[in-house]
Amino acid sequence: MASNPLSAGARVVGTFELLEQILSEALKQEIRSHENHEYRTVLASQRVSRAFRDTIANSPHLQRELWFAAPIPHPESPIVRHHFNPMITWEVISLSDGTSLRIRIGGWVEGFRIAMRRDGQPSPASQLLSASKHGSWRRMYLSSHEYVVDHVEASDYDGMPHKKVEKKLHSPTAGQLDDARVANTFELLERILLDTVHSPPSDTRSAAMEGMWTILLSQRVCKAFRDTIANSPPLQRQLYLAAPSEQSEDGTLNPLFCQPFQIAEGLKLEVRADAWWEFRSPACDWEVDFRYARTAPLKQSHHPAVEESWRKMYLLKGPYEVATVMALGGHNRSVTGRARSPTVGKLFDAVFLKGHQLSSIGRDRKEVNSHEVEDWPSWADTGFR
Repeated sequence: MASNPLSAGARVVGTFELLEQILSEALKQEIRSHENHEYRTVLASQRVSRAFRDTIANSPHLQRELWFAAPIPHPESPIVRHHFNPMITWEVISLSDGTSLRIRIGGWVEGFRIAMRRDGQPSPASQLLSASKHGSWRRMYLSSHEYVVDHVEASDYDGMPHKKVEKKLHSPTAGQLDDARVANTFELLERILLDTVHSPPSDTRSAAMEGMWTILLSQRVCKAFRDTIANSPPLQRQLYLAAPSEQSEDGTLNPLFCQPFQIAEGLKLEVRADAWWEFRSPACDWEVDFRYARTAPLKQSHHPAVEESWRKMYLLKGPYEVATVMALGGHNRSVTGRARSPTVGKLFDAVFLKGHQLSSIGRDRKEVNSHEVEDWPSWADTGFR
């Protein structure tokens, strides 16, 4: 019976050692020609054949030849140019979102100084983060010998350098360098955060509140986010952390305070006005209530931390005035005065802390259980116990 003419090819494809030898020979041609065509061919073979992909993944030799293997310790002599990955350091990496990435190495004798530039038309932030996430280039190392990157300078489109990496990276892959570039690019992070906190239509207040919560919580887990928020005027305005502008007529109440807002254990903040908040006039006076549970008196240890975000927040983006602040629960107290565009922290201090005023000019009227007092009693006589 005649043999199957495809059986020989099938045996080759199914034999790990033969495929490894074929791919190795292709890469030898590459090294002799000093071109990157064969490198690209071998890498592209993974996309069309699972056998090629498995062979490359399981061959230590091919992993080293394709710069996927972890760099080896280098001798005392400095790294030389031929130790560098030509696919990364001499080429332009084409990304799937229509842009390209260039990586240039300088000062490699004592520590790599990486200049990374992304060229092409800007894409939405979501695409920039996901572009070529599984591309082979992300797993590649820059050198066959161990190296340290102590400086990454990133730029996007305009060629102007942005924020630099703040810590040393030991033998990072190209993907890790790109992640460091993204995570340390101020303008990109600012755009991502603004997209997250962007206020939806007025009938979706809960969505606006969720967006703000997400951004505020991000500060606790990522220094880059915290620094971006602190240094971005647009984000400060969106999060009601910027002082109200006298030119603004925006009377929209801070979404966090559209419903009772818990600021500490057993303590909630309620904001009220003498008109519906959506249709508030600039002349409207605001009243702020701090309510705590009578059955579970607050303790001094429950005092909200000074650095908490809500303390630095304003009620509106435009100017406003607060006439009355009340603390309701055990010992009801109220302070009446006139404060122009105060922060929530100032309101809290005015009604809870001895020696604090609501009004910047003039004397406040302070009452405890409807009886006027000169100032608040000591801690033992307040709602905090």
